[in-house]
Amino acid sequence: MKKLILYFLCAISLVSCGSMGKAGLGKHKAESPAQIYAEDINRTTMRAWASYSGLPQMNLEAYAAAAARAVLAEHTSALVSRTIKESEKGMIVAESELKSVSKETIAGSRVVISDRYVNRDGSETCYLAVEISIDDIIMNIRHSQMIQDAISKATGGHVVDFDDDDFARIMSESFNSIKEESNFLDVSFLP
Repeated sequence: MKKLILYFLCAISLVSCGSMGKAGLGKHKAESPAQIYAEDINRTTMRAWASYSGLPQMNLEAYAAAAARAVLAEHTSALVSRTIKESEKGMIVAESELKSVSKETIAGSRVVISDRYVNRDGSETCYLAVEISIDDIIMNIRHSQMIQDAISKATGGHVVDFDDDDFARIMSESFNSIKEESNFLDVSFLP
């Protein structure tokens, strides 16, 4: 009888341990609307998405927006670097200098879609997408001396003419080629 009770208690503890391990997973969904929106191959704006999980009363949107803007800034830095290399005929650009002002290049980015999911453990996960137009990025560069100084430093003191229509055209072309790269929207490095 003692063995039967011992087996019964072991079985109950194993079942409860197994269900606790799966408590926070929630129902799997392949992609959220925010992901689908951000990864649309036909997009005409720079977009990024991120997710953040926490308690229902937390402002998960603010945390997800910060993470998405970090990704957007990173991608915009890559876009500006590529544009300068192409517009200045292969000039070497110190991308670390551009990353220091990448947040300024996306000033005015906006949240375009946000959705929440309730997990089995009662926590919630927010998926969110942000975007900024190529024209706004160019405007931010043209009107910020800090960004222009960083770009000048990144190019070894070379002066880039941001007011030139050719620069805007090359940035649009760079965007169209970069948005098709499979790893361009990779956010796996985020927490």
